[in-house]
Order: sequence, then C-alpha cells, then structure tokens
Amino acid sequence: MTLPTRLLCLALVGFAGASLLAQSPGGTPFRIERLDPAFDAIVAPDAKLEELATGFALTEGPVWVGEGQQGYLLFSDNAGNVIYKYEPGKPIAAFLEKSGFTGTDNTKVGAQTVMGRVGILLIGSNGLALDPQGRLVVTAMNDRTVYRLEQDGSRTVLADRFDGKRFNGPNDIVIKSNGAIYFTDS
Repeated sequence: MTLPTRLLCLALVGFAGASLLAQSPGGTPFRIERLDPAFDAIVAPDAKLEELATGFALTEGPVWVGEGQQGYLLFSDNAGNVIYKYEPGKPIAAFLEKSGFTGTDNTKVGAQTVMGRVGILLIGSNGLALDPQGRLVVTAMNDRTVYRLEQDGSRTVLADRFDGKRFNGPNDIVIKSNGAIYFTDS
C-alpha cells in the first residue's frame, strides 16, 4: 500500500530509501530523492510534497491518527510546548498545550539549540505514538515522563524512572502492535 500522492511535509524529514531536499538558494522547491526502488512500495512514485505551515521552531514526533473520515496529523512543536493538529482542509490548530512541561517556571528546564543565530529553549513534547487502543502516548522531556493522553483529556504517567532514578528527558518513542513501548532517554 502506498501513501497518497501528496506527502504532507512539516519539516525536513528523512525516510529510509529516500531523502527530502530543502529549498535551494535558487528557489527550487522541496523534492523527493529516491535512493532505493523499494521506497516506491511505501510512497507513490508521483507523490508531491506540500508545505502545510511555517513558523514552528522545532517540530518532532509526527503521528497520523486514523479517526473519522479523513484522519488527522499530530506533531510536537518542542519550543512552543504544544502539540498541533492538522486536518485536511482546515487550518493547523493547537491540540494540546503544555505538552512537555506542565510547570510554571521554565527558567530552570529545557535544552537549548540554535536555529541560525537564535537560541531556542526546547521545553515541549517530542515523540508521539499511538497505543493499540488508539490513545496518544507522549514523551515529555522536561516533565521527565512518558504519559498517555486519555479520552477525557487527562494524562496518565506510564513511566518516569528506571531503577529508582528519574529519567533525564524522554525523547523518541515507538509502540509495537502488542502494546510494548520503546523510547529513548536523552
């Protein structure tokens, strides 16, 4: 099965078997460079890239939620501390505020990165995944937890320590079809 003929692109993303190349100084738009013919089994050969929005500092953890007629895309804006939602035909909107840091004083949390000449404080969620029941599971780097977003909007902490020691900052995440959760801790 291949993805639709339009790939939705939030940021520069790499795929196994292909690479997405950013806009060149001459103004050439994003393009897919196919490095392995097997990639065509995942993404249609005539797929086009579409920029959905700009203005995010650092996007991470995209996950497609197949609910409703069309489904929707969720992604983290790590610097904005927000999970955003994209539904085809609708503007991008905040899905969950305080997605990675729920405290009130962010002066002593976060990692810093540099985008060009601007220092950016990363405090939001990072990795997103769906469990077998379709619930969103989130790595909250600065709350130092992995939590599940329940249907009523509440958060259930699934893990916050290993061998009695607090996590440093859970980062990326995947969930196996049997429900086993694998994540990195930075």
